[in-house]
Amino acid sequence: SEAERTFGWSRSEIIGQRLSETIIPTELREQHLRGMARFQADGTTTMIGRRWDNFTATRRGGEGFPIELAISPPIPLGAANQFVGFIRDITQRKLADLELAKSEERMRSLLTGAPVAILTLDLNGRCTFAGGSVFADLQIDAESLVGMKATDAFPDRPDLAALLVGAVKE
Repeated sequence: SEAERTFGWSRSEIIGQRLSETIIPTELREQHLRGMARFQADGTTTMIGRRWDNFTATRRGGEGFPIELAISPPIPLGAANQFVGFIRDITQRKLADLELAKSEERMRSLLTGAPVAILTLDLNGRCTFAGGSVFADLQIDAESLVGMKATDAFPDRPDLAALLVGAVKE
């Protein structure tokens, strides 16, 4: 099964085992146990009914990996409550996010130093990026333009503002 491939435990090995002794990282076990005790004592929880993508789980061999986690509301089963947890290994997503951030930083670095003036605008005409050394040459703080409407960014240059607004319309 996917769970066996993800965690390295066979179904027969994991059934009946405590999460705090298997897939929860050592450094989070006490926090998990406190949360479970709090829920059993007064029913309060911060985990249930939300999707979390900032957690780490542990494989059988002790390797930690990033997960997306969602936990169902408790399901009464006799004298105890059962929970259903949905866990997805998001290692590849996190790696892709990291690569994208590095790529964006490289691009931003290239554009900021280029001897040009570059603006990107969203469909509402708001500046989403401003870069290039021309802004510094004109003594304009390029980052201050981000979030501004093109018509507001250059109040003393209506011709430039009109050019930018026209580009958005096309």
